[in-house]
Amino acid sequence: MPDNSPQGQLIQSMGGAGGQYLTATTPVTGHYFGIQALTATTLAAGTLGNISGATLVGAVIPEGATMFGDFTGVQISAGTAILYNYFN
Repeated sequence: MPDNSPQGQLIQSMGGAGGQYLTATTPVTGHYFGIQALTATTLAAGTLGNISGATLVGAVIPEGATMFGDFTGVQISAGTAILYNYFN
C-alpha cells in the first residue's frame, strides 16, 4: 500500500521509490509521476498521462526540467530522461 503521509510523499518526490533511465525510443510502461530531462527530451506518441488540453507528442522538456503528471506510458524520440516511480 502506498505511503500517502506527508513524509511518504516527500520521500517519493525525492525519488525514494526509484526510477528508470530512458534513452531509447521504445515505449515503456509503469506508473510514473515525473519525467526529468537530463538532456532536452522530446516526447513521442507512446506517452500517456493525465495532462489534458493538448497532445504531448512533440513536446520538448528542456534539459534539467521536470514534467509532473500521472504517466502510465512514456516514449521519447530524442534526449535522455529519468522517469520517477510512484510507490506501489
